[in-house]
Amino acid sequence: MNLATVFIGVLRGLEQLHSIGFVHRDIKPENIGVSLSPPRIVLTGFTQSLPVTDSRIQLRRGTRGYYPLKDEFMKAGDTRFDLYAVGVCVAEVHAKAKVVSMGQEAAGWAGRYFNIERKRSITGKLETFLEQTLRVYVGGRELPSIDDLVELMEGVHLE
Repeated sequence: MNLATVFIGVLRGLEQLHSIGFVHRDIKPENIGVSLSPPRIVLTGFTQSLPVTDSRIQLRRGTRGYYPLKDEFMKAGDTRFDLYAVGVCVAEVHAKAKVVSMGQEAAGWAGRYFNIERKRSITGKLETFLEQTLRVYVGGRELPSIDDLVELMEGVHLE
C-alpha cells in the first residue's frame, strides 16, 4: 500500500465521519492506522471529536502543527479543520519532516513549507492538493469536495 493510497483512505474515512455529523479535530500520523486483513485505513484518536453542531467546536483542539492558526475561522460545522490536518500530513511526507518534533515552530509550518517549496519541488496535482487543503481557510474559498481531493491524490506519488 503506497502513501497516496493511505491518504485516500483517510479522506474516505473523514467523508464518512463528516456525513454522520462529526469532525475528528486531531488528524495526525499517529491517528492513522492500517488494517491488514482486509487491507484498509482506520482513523483512531477520537477523543477530540465533536458533532459539527456543538459550539465547543470553535475551541482549538488537536495537536500543534496539525490545526490552522486562525481561530476566527473555527465555526460549528467546520470540517475544514480535518482537511487542513490531512494537508499537513501530506506535506510532512513530502518534506520527510515530523511536525510534532518542531516545538513552537510547528504552528503554521506546513503553510510556510508549501510557500517555499512550491517554487522548487511541489508541482502538479500535489501542488493543487496542498493548495486546497492548507488554504481552506482563505476567505471566500469554497470547501473542496472529498471526491476532488481523492482525484488529486490518485495522481500523486509519495515516498
